This record gives sequence, structure tokens and C-alpha cells, in this order.
Amino acid sequence: MGTFNANILPTTTGLSLGSSTQQWLLNGTKALVSQVNPIPFSASPVFLGTSPFSIFTMTLTGNVTSSSLNVPIGLVIFQFTQDSTGSRTFVWPASVNGAATVQGPANQVFTQIFYYDGTNAWALGPGVTWP
Repeated sequence: MGTFNANILPTTTGLSLGSSTQQWLLNGTKALVSQVNPIPFSASPVFLGTSPFSIFTMTLTGNVTSSSLNVPIGLVIFQFTQDSTGSRTFVWPASVNGAATVQGPANQVFTQIFYYDGTNAWALGPGVTWP
């Protein structure tokens, strides 16, 4: 068997309305395009993405009591940052399966990645928090 070597590198391709679009290159060839979508806080946010690799960020300044997801088939990453008060909670969209509980101390960051199949989002691993 041979060895497979791949170089995956992000390259910024532009900014649009507060969103950053990145190409992820696989051995110099565009493999995946992602869009970082900063979502303003809302008690019932709608996560709307147009790329098959959507990244959503939000600072939790209150509790999210409901949310919804509308993205194409592909990967979805959520990143939530607790404000300086902390202990804010987040209710995941009904179509999200295997999501970790979002609640932490002040300024903690929570990230989790999912695969969306067109109907449901499935956790690809546990949520990660830091610091």
C-alpha cells in the first residue's frame, strides 16, 4: 500500500456583510468552502447557511429558549461564547441529535460539529469547551 499525504490549508477569499468565506485547499485544490456566520443574540435564533460547510458563532447574552436550523447537506459547526455573566443556556433545534448541553461559566467557549443529512443534524463528536 502507498502512503497518502494531504495538505489541508485555509485561505480567506473575502468578506461579506460580517461573514468570512474560506476555501479549504486539499493539496492545492479547492476542496471545501466554509462561511463563518456570526449570529446576533436572540432567544430564538434561526441558523441559516448557504454553504455545505457552515460555521455559526454567537455570544450568549441571555438564554436561548428555541432555535431552528436551515442549511444545505453538509457539515455544521456551532460555537457559543458565554458572556461575562455566564451560565447561559441554549436549546438546540429539534432536528439536532447528540448535542451536548451548552451552559458554562463566564467567557467559556463551547464548540460542536455536526453532519446535516437534509433532515437531521448528527453530532460527530462531543462538544468541546475552553478555557
